Amino acid sequence: MVRAVIEPAVMPSPAPRRRHRRVLIVVLVGVVLLTVAAAARVLLHHGGTDPDAGEAVAHPRPAGLFYRPPVPLPAAPAGTLIRSQPIPDMPSGTRGWRILYHSRNLAGTDIAVSGFVATPASPPPPTGRHVIAWAHGTTGSSDSCAPSTDLRPVDGVEDGRALLAAGYAIVATDYEGLGTPGPHPYLVGASEARSVLDGMRAAHRLSGAGIGTAFIAFGHSQGGQAVLQAAQIARSYAPELTVLGVAAASPPTNMTALTAGVTRLDFGAAYLLAAAAGYSAAHPTALLSTILTDRGVAAASLNEQICNPQLVDRLTGVTAADLFLHDSRGTEPSPTDSTVSPHDRRVPPEDQPTADRWAEPGGVAADTVVNSARFQATPPTVPRRCQSRRK
Repeated sequence: MVRAVIEPAVMPSPAPRRRHRRVLIVVLVGVVLLTVAAAARVLLHHGGTDPDAGEAVAHPRPAGLFYRPPVPLPAAPAGTLIRSQPIPDMPSGTRGWRILYHSRNLAGTDIAVSGFVATPASPPPPTGRHVIAWAHGTTGSSDSCAPSTDLRPVDGVEDGRALLAAGYAIVATDYEGLGTPGPHPYLVGASEARSVLDGMRAAHRLSGAGIGTAFIAFGHSQGGQAVLQAAQIARSYAPELTVLGVAAASPPTNMTALTAGVTRLDFGAAYLLAAAAGYSAAHPTALLSTILTDRGVAAASLNEQICNPQLVDRLTGVTAADLFLHDSRGTEPSPTDSTVSPHDRRVPPEDQPTADRWAEPGGVAADTVVNSARFQATPPTVPRRCQSRRK
């Protein structure tokens, strides 16, 4: 049985900054108690970086030829490795590779997705490495915003260096359309989930990495949504993988409520625009021209060219009414495209729960609520809390 810890969704910061996180909890699962508790000790003891506030230092970087897949893309199963490239600037005692791999978009089309893998330099143990599948927060929708394009991508992983020092391997996807051809379906959970799972499949095939098929999924903000969705679809989409647990920090789980909240922020229009563009990327019949003003159409083009901090700077003070023809707070998506997945409407869906979830305010309804203002997590507390949920 999988247990997940979810932190409350919070509004993103308008400018890059760093902050230390003290309550990042991973999950307890049966016989992997010691593994997950050890990961919790790392995450709780070390400070991290906020993915939506400068994680991966989102700024334009050329994606390079590595990210251009063969044309046409030869058919291959999802998770097949296309190519890999060593990352030269890694922390001492570690190794890293950029990876390009096959995945599937919501229409089932074979696509290329990029990411990276980081491991300790020491040989893997006989039982295989303990693996964290990291899903990053909002960086932007331009190819140059893909975290793996950074010279030191592991520094964009929350507590990445500490996890590597503790013996964990990290598998990090860029998501569909970030770094690679095609638009990025921002905040479309089913797309993000496939990128996470297929990244794990590809890392398992990476020679010399020692990556197994069992992992803990860990994500923040957009990445929190991604890992919740990955856990939901793993048994049907990638049954050969084993999700040991999920740590979801500030995941957007109620898009309608989040939309209503973000419109009150002077920089919220940038996030609304990116989300609309992401939905249109996943569902081509949902045309942005039918919901955006002329100014909104121009801003949507800008969204494809620059990264999130720059987009926020450009659109701070711009209102949703300046960009959208209708009030986005009361407009439900009504696409006619047959590729619409129930996973896109609510994260995660209620109809097929595959994991017990431990949610703080802002998480999924009907879960146990834990107020982080009153609950200070410490390594011994994590197993006790998880054990209490088993009763």
